[in-house]
Amino acid sequence: MQLHIVSCGIFRPELDILIPEIKHELKDYDLTITYLSPGLHNDCKTMEAALTKHLSETSATKTVVLYGSACHTEIATILKNYHAALPKEKNCIEIILKPEIKTEMDKSGNIFYLTAGWLKNWREVFLQNTGMATIIADKIVYLDCGATVISDEDIIEFFDFANVPLEIKRITLDNFRDIVIKLCKTLHA
Repeated sequence: MQLHIVSCGIFRPELDILIPEIKHELKDYDLTITYLSPGLHNDCKTMEAALTKHLSETSATKTVVLYGSACHTEIATILKNYHAALPKEKNCIEIILKPEIKTEMDKSGNIFYLTAGWLKNWREVFLQNTGMATIIADKIVYLDCGATVISDEDIIEFFDFANVPLEIKRITLDNFRDIVIKLCKTLHA
């Protein structure tokens, strides 16, 4: 069965790690992946145009759309004309981080979560797309799944931008993998 994943570019570091495992789990699928630019959720019209373009180009296949359900106010309406599946989770952090872990971490205050994709693309997402952004949080937690090597310089540059204390938390990609596989299998039914 032909299956296409259209993913926010924020997921690229994590998804690239998981692709061999996902392909092994879904042996009957011919899987292709398209990554869209990170930060499209900052402009609903641009995001809708990009999603519609890629969904139209892959209309013969079933498509998993890897965005949070709240990344675009009309995402469910956009997807209803296509054979597409979308995670029920609201954003990329809820897709990557197990709910019970996030709930426990959230007890420590107002946290801005950062993934490898966010750290790699923060300038594009925050500065180019919005002109300037302020992170209002008690702390930033970088969710380190081992997807990329982060340097002290990367951390310092982001801290200089955000001016909020930053912690590193090691996580697995089990939740993310399980969500992607479940969505793929849902389309197969």
